[in-house]
Amino acid sequence: MSARLTIEGLNTRAATIGKWLEDQSSAELGQQKHLDRNTAECAYWHLGYQQALNDAAAMLRCVSPEADTAGMPS
Repeated sequence: MSARLTIEGLNTRAATIGKWLEDQSSAELGQQKHLDRNTAECAYWHLGYQQALNDAAAMLRCVSPEADTAGMPS
């Protein structure tokens, strides 16, 4: 997978989730409860952010073999 495809994949996922959030939860999101410490919303926000970082890292690890020259003779 090329870096371009990885970025496009991330952009597509972000747009899809953004659309779903807009359609399903716009009133709740407007309250910004995730900014209040010691709330379930704050914990879930951080959980989602952690998972997003894990997903992005996993996508970046899936770079095409041609891009990885480690172990190739010089």
